[in-house]
Amino acid sequence: MLGVPVGPDDDCFELGGDSPFAVRIGAALRARALPSPRLRELYRHPTARGTAASLGAPDSPRAGTAEGFAHSGALRSDE
Repeated sequence: MLGVPVGPDDDCFELGGDSPFAVRIGAALRARALPSPRLRELYRHPTARGTAASLGAPDSPRAGTAEGFAHSGALRSDE
């Protein structure tokens, strides 16, 4: 989505993300039936690791982790 690699501790907004980007992240997570943070939570937790932690850990081994968030495909650059 940003067109650059994003690691679990990279601040998406420092890498060029903005409000429309944050809305697309939420939509991408919902499209994959994953928990989606409120927009203000993405601003409070601008890294994949922080966002994942703020969402808690549902019944998946990687859910609630930065790795699970990254593997969700929500940050793919082709969307």
